[in-house]
Amino acid sequence: MFTQSVYMLFRRLSKDGMFSFINITNLTLGFATFFLLSQYIHSVLSFDCYNINYDRIYRLQFFMDQKDNKIKHTWSVTAAMSRHVLPGQPEIEKIVLMHDVGDNNKSGVFLSVDKKNQFLTRYGFYADQTVFDVFTFRFLEGDPSHALVRPYSIVLSKKLAEKLFPSGNALGQTVYGENKAVFTVTGVYDDLPVRSSWQPAYLLPMLSFTAITGWEDYEDNYWAYSFYTYVLLKPNADPAAVDARIHDALKDYRKEHFPYLRPLSMVYLRPYYQNDLLIAIGLLSFIALLILLLSSINYINLQTANAITRFREIGIKKT
Repeated sequence: MFTQSVYMLFRRLSKDGMFSFINITNLTLGFATFFLLSQYIHSVLSFDCYNINYDRIYRLQFFMDQKDNKIKHTWSVTAAMSRHVLPGQPEIEKIVLMHDVGDNNKSGVFLSVDKKNQFLTRYGFYADQTVFDVFTFRFLEGDPSHALVRPYSIVLSKKLAEKLFPSGNALGQTVYGENKAVFTVTGVYDDLPVRSSWQPAYLLPMLSFTAITGWEDYEDNYWAYSFYTYVLLKPNADPAAVDARIHDALKDYRKEHFPYLRPLSMVYLRPYYQNDLLIAIGLLSFIALLILLLSSINYINLQTANAITRFREIGIKKT
């Protein structure tokens, strides 16, 4: 019975080769396109979902009413907000202040273990110890609860640790920055997932920020927009309540600048209130479903058009 069915299938394909090719190709391309678009949409929507507290993490941002009636947004904010304004908000559980190491990470910083074989390394950040409470890091060496509590500590990503210490055991070793600053490795964390909105190669404690940069009053400065601030809200806390209270926090410094919290779930997909990537994702979703629907309808129509021939063939066989 099986052999006969296979024989009939090949006989039909050979008899209606062009029709079968068109029909199968139509259905295959339709499903393949739908699958690829769905995978892309899923990858975009799953950014930063690796964080355990993903739905409670927010980024502090500013929007500015310009004289030309345009509203501009920035996620580079003042350090004073994280030190003097946000700590008084009852909805906030943790606050982490960060800053780029070097010239906004554009050129990078040279790191070495012997002052000779230096590696140009980008994407380093100064960060508060609370960075490990807000974001999820999987430590391979060291203890995240004490990794950034001392000045001149350095926590390395797995990729950078393997480059600096090929033999392993980076914990407790010495790393030189620009052949000037001397750091002690206090931890090594696994590389963050590809779908992460930030990929730090290493972290330094904010406790070393003044000593290295010479910037002494940064914590009281409401003018310099070069820091990044993330907060972890308490369970079931209302971010709108925080927004309402901090809305006028800069009125004595920059009257047309207003701080607000942006959920981490929107940081990559829709960093501001404009539609940005969200419209593109909606359009791609519609296109994916439309392609799947059209390919299915085409397949059904072609099969229906061929039914008359099949009915005639079946009638002859019965006779």
